[in-house]
Amino acid sequence: GGRAPEAGRRRPAPTAAHTNSAALLNEPDALIVDVRTEDEFNRSHLPGAINLPLHTLDAARAETLRGQPVLVVCQSGRRAAIAARQLQAQGVEARPLVGGLTRLLGP
Repeated sequence: GGRAPEAGRRRPAPTAAHTNSAALLNEPDALIVDVRTEDEFNRSHLPGAINLPLHTLDAARAETLRGQPVLVVCQSGRRAAIAARQLQAQGVEARPLVGGLTRLLGP
């Protein structure tokens, strides 16, 4: 037996907004939320970024972020993706920086 094709399981095409999340860096009303630890943030961070470590994100924090585009950043993009999903579930217009600060700034 052959395997049935996965017709209904197609991956949605990434939107321009998702693939170019770094464009949010240039949006004046976008908020940059760095979800790395306080130590990581203190070593270096993007200008204008605020530090909300991933473990501190909750409904109350999400409430304060609603109503503006939010770019979520971390070192590799993994924590940012988790945080963006959590924030989106709370009604925040959040997008992760794909590839993280490593891709944006280099190692």
